[in-house]
Amino acid sequence: LRSILVTLGGEDRSGATLRVAPLLGGWRPWVKKRLILGPGFRFHSKLRTTIEDFPRQNFSVKISLQSLAPLMVDSDLIMTVGGNSLCEAACLGAPALVAYEEPHEREQGQAFEAGGFGRCLGRGSSLGRKKLIEALEAMDDPGIRRRHSSAGRRIVDGRGSERLIVELKRTCGL
Repeated sequence: LRSILVTLGGEDRSGATLRVAPLLGGWRPWVKKRLILGPGFRFHSKLRTTIEDFPRQNFSVKISLQSLAPLMVDSDLIMTVGGNSLCEAACLGAPALVAYEEPHEREQGQAFEAGGFGRCLGRGSSLGRKKLIEALEAMDDPGIRRRHSSAGRRIVDGRGSERLIVELKRTCGL
């Protein structure tokens, strides 16, 4: 692994990013750790202090990006809550770890994992170091990442809107 993208929701109500950052902080200083914060994130000063505790850990922080796609494509692994970003990662073939907040995110993370894409680690706000490091170490294997990438592209092919238009036209008799 050379880079990890962490995007734990537009708001991150539970503060999972604050939990994950120090867990990543003590792990492999040469790996790029990109933290993406949504417009509703309200723990900026606390996160800044946390990251400062790991000065040589290769952290970067981006706030309220228009699109995650370029960073997802440029990352070896995505850490997400299991919502839309999980679908985007799957479509792009970017392997993912899910640290969910809400029950529907857990369900989606588990469904994707059952389909061979990603790994559902549990609730982000209570994620333990051992579980995260084990998942990161497993995803260090390029062969495993390739298998996850292929499975993700099978699960989300990016052509859903085309199918929806066809179905709408059929339903309307067009």
